Amino acid sequence: MYEKGKALAEEIQSKRFVLSEDALRKKQLDLAEIQSDLRAKGAELEGQFKVDYERLVGPLRDKLLGIITDFGKEQGYTLILERNTPGVIYTKEALDITDQVVQRFNKKG
Repeated sequence: MYEKGKALAEEIQSKRFVLSEDALRKKQLDLAEIQSDLRAKGAELEGQFKVDYERLVGPLRDKLLGIITDFGKEQGYTLILERNTPGVIYTKEALDITDQVVQRFNKKG
């Protein structure tokens, strides 16, 4: 579909001065229809990607958040932040619990 649209766009560009006004308008409408179909297909694929991503990543994220919450409670933390979160400019390396969380995550299988 993309290649068909690309070829039609090139044809319109190269023949725009030799085609009749009606023929040119028809080709432009055909191109607009192809572009619309491509946008619709892109939106459909993006939606499917989001569903598939959530299906795969969602359970892992939930498991990780549970581990972090339990770890924070056990260790008496008041707040646990994601390092790359907006607003976090600097963190002391000694406060990084990533390795401990990863070990717990791996133990849970």
